[in-house]
Amino acid sequence: MDGIVGGNTWEKLIVTVRQGDNSNAVRAVQDQLRSGYGYTGVTVDGAFGAGTDSAVRDFQGKRGLSADGVVGLNTWNALVTGASTGGSGTAASLAQSILNTSRVTLGTSSSTVSGSPRQNLLDTAAGKAATRGCASNANCGLTVYLKKSMLQGMSDLSRSNSFYVTSIAGGVHSTYSDHYAGLAFDIGIWNGVSLSSPNSSHTAARNACIAAGSDPGQTFDAYHDPTGGHSNHVHCAWN
Repeated sequence: MDGIVGGNTWEKLIVTVRQGDNSNAVRAVQDQLRSGYGYTGVTVDGAFGAGTDSAVRDFQGKRGLSADGVVGLNTWNALVTGASTGGSGTAASLAQSILNTSRVTLGTSSSTVSGSPRQNLLDTAAGKAATRGCASNANCGLTVYLKKSMLQGMSDLSRSNSFYVTSIAGGVHSTYSDHYAGLAFDIGIWNGVSLSSPNSSHTAARNACIAAGSDPGQTFDAYHDPTGGHSNHVHCAWN
């Protein structure tokens, strides 16, 4: 009895579920998939049908798990903790893995002092809060801890894509922007194509973010843009 929920404790706590099951455990899986990872097509009804099976397999594949559709010990652990493949899944470890990959280029400038994407990730990897901007004064000096859901999404995107991040928490955005909550980042170049003007890569980048768990209602590009401010980048935000 050490108070630590490790492998042995998880094994006793979990209820393994699969397609065809109907239970509160299935409902919990569906709630994690929908609320925690943006699988909005999943209905939280306790019935493990084809839609839930497809979402589970997609989730497993993105996290390096066996994509068998069975929610057992490892899949439950990844769902609840947001654990990344081969690591603890902490925000710090995710930030460091992003810093280590050549597929993600992090901008080094920002209107916010110490608020560039690269500095945001360096601070997060060191266990610190990231410097964020604010709507009225980019140098207001507020901070925020970047959220694991967003960092996991960025990491997942980098597995098969390369992109340039122009903003995470810094800069001037709308007052209640997800950037300031540590939940969003902007993409300026997608797989070698500049997003400085509307083009097909806007759609490709937006779709990839949504597939990686971003909130479709808060993921904007030149063609899905309620404010008119995203014609030169793609904005991806997580819950």
